[in-house]
Amino acid sequence: MASSSRRQLAELRRHRRVASNRLTTALLYGASVGCEVGIYGDPMIIENDHPVYGGIKRIQELWPEMHQPNVPMATSSAFAHEELGMRHVVSPAELVEICGWSANVSRATR
Repeated sequence: MASSSRRQLAELRRHRRVASNRLTTALLYGASVGCEVGIYGDPMIIENDHPVYGGIKRIQELWPEMHQPNVPMATSSAFAHEELGMRHVVSPAELVEICGWSANVSRATR
């Protein structure tokens, strides 16, 4: 794990709660390490947001369960697990095997 990722993980683990006014990766990362999450307040508007993406309304319609001040832990945890692709995470040894790397390459990248 890169040092910036370790620092980010350590920072999240120092907090009990992560909140935002829009569904963001910060909320997902927080939920993935057991933080309470919530979305509330005036929604952040992205300047020149292309209408094909549907803007904030589309995000709220796709994931209404996440748009509340206090998202239940079971809901946020399951959502984060799915959206972050955590079922696809493998150990370093498995990654070496999957990619066909030699043992020397795996030691050199630690």
